[in-house]
Amino acid sequence: LAETIAFHQDCCPFLPSFDSNLWVEKAGLTPHLYKRLSTFSSGMLQRVRLMLAIGSDRPLLLLDEPTNNLDKEGIQFYQDLIQQFTSEKTVVVASNYIDAEYAFCTEQLILEKHY
Repeated sequence: LAETIAFHQDCCPFLPSFDSNLWVEKAGLTPHLYKRLSTFSSGMLQRVRLMLAIGSDRPLLLLDEPTNNLDKEGIQFYQDLIQQFTSEKTVVVASNYIDAEYAFCTEQLILEKHY
């Protein structure tokens, strides 16, 4: 995990206010900091992905079903990241009507199939 965070930071810097060590702790991943990502569960991997994406210093954030594989605590972690780091970003969330994924959005576009 530590190697992945360092690599990501080199390629795509984090927001100045983003403390990766603090968010690793909030994700419950501190005991796994020096383990390979291949040993992580799907929920742990999703927390890592969200942390890297949302913490990155980029103006546009695209999320596809961001709470997939997350338990209740993981969903809260996602919502905390969103609240803390997206006020200056455009965020687009693709979701299957899971309110926890897009409750913070100011606008919605609902796509439906018409046959």
